[in-house]
Amino acid sequence: MSVTHLPQTGVPVRPRHHARTPTGYGKEEIKVITSSIPLKARGLWKEYAFHQFQTKEEFEREVVRHVNTTLARSMYNFDDFAAYHGTALAMRDRLLVAWNETHQAYAFKDPKRVYCIVPLLSAFWIIANI
Repeated sequence: MSVTHLPQTGVPVRPRHHARTPTGYGKEEIKVITSSIPLKARGLWKEYAFHQFQTKEEFEREVVRHVNTTLARSMYNFDDFAAYHGTALAMRDRLLVAWNETHQAYAFKDPKRVYCIVPLLSAFWIIANI
C-alpha cells in the first residue's frame, strides 16, 4: 500500500481501498507517521501513557482511581458494587493496552492470516440437515 501526502500539510493519507491491518496502517505508513511526530511529543506520550499494573499496590491504585473518577464515589459510599465495577474498569484498561500493543505488533510484522472455515461449514451442514 502506498502512502500519499496532502499537498498543504504533508500529512500522510491512507488510500481508499481496505488495508488488511488491525490498525488500518501498514508498516511504511506507521514509519512515516512516527517520523512526523516531534521527539518531544513522543517522549511525553511514552512518559505519561497508561502503563499496565505489575504489583498488587498498582492494581489497588487503579481500582481506587476508577472508583473516585469514573464512578464519582468517595470512600464513604464505597460498596461491593463500586469495588466490582472499579475492578472491572481497571482490568478493562489493562486489556485495552495489551490489545493495542498486539495490534501494533501485528501491523509491524504483517503476518499471513489463516482462516478456519470448519466451524462455519459445520454450522451450514447442521442448518441444512435439520
